[in-house]
Amino acid sequence: MVLTDDDGGQALFSLNALGPAGDSFQCLEIVYEGTARQAEVRLHATTSGDLAPYLDLTIERGSGGIFGDCSSFSPGTVVYQGTLGDLAAEHDQWSSGVVVFNAVESPTVESLRITVRVRNDPAAANTSAQADSNFSFEGQ
Repeated sequence: MVLTDDDGGQALFSLNALGPAGDSFQCLEIVYEGTARQAEVRLHATTSGDLAPYLDLTIERGSGGIFGDCSSFSPGTVVYQGTLGDLAAEHDQWSSGVVVFNAVESPTVESLRITVRVRNDPAAANTSAQADSNFSFEGQ
């Protein structure tokens, strides 16, 4: 089984001096190629820093979005909605991961839009967070 995405090894987000002014988003195309039918592709994550509980995260599966360009993204299903801190605390390995999609043929191509918003909470001021380059997509 081969699972690839189109980010070319780049970070999904590099956000500095965030504030609660609006959303930051990024699209990603994921391709499953393999012989297993009904393979589940899941997302698990790790994070560090004090800002993670104040970053609201929405991950939508849809069509048309590619890395660096969400202009043609057409939303379908919300696969995760919560904070970055909760994602990492509750979904830190494949067995507890968020099911992103079920691959029913090879190749299966899915687009995701990942939206991040800083909560308007004074406790978030002067904090930081990292996703440690570990938004991991894994199929089994």
